[in-house]
Amino acid sequence: MSGLLKNIFAVGSLLVLAAALCLAQTGASRISGTVADSSGAVVPGVTVTAKNEATGVTHTQITTARGLYAFPALP
Repeated sequence: MSGLLKNIFAVGSLLVLAAALCLAQTGASRISGTVADSSGAVVPGVTVTAKNEATGVTHTQITTARGLYAFPALP
């Protein structure tokens, strides 16, 4: 009987751990990149917009002097 109790405890512990890991997910995404022209030169000061097609919500970033942009936490 003690072997059965150990197995039940082990399975229960795994289920609790799995539930905790699922709750730790943020549900946010990150998008980043570089804007370049047709010759490959980076383009600073460009407005980049990310739009959620389902909700219509938009987020806007402006590229850096190195042509970089990042949307760190999109829902």
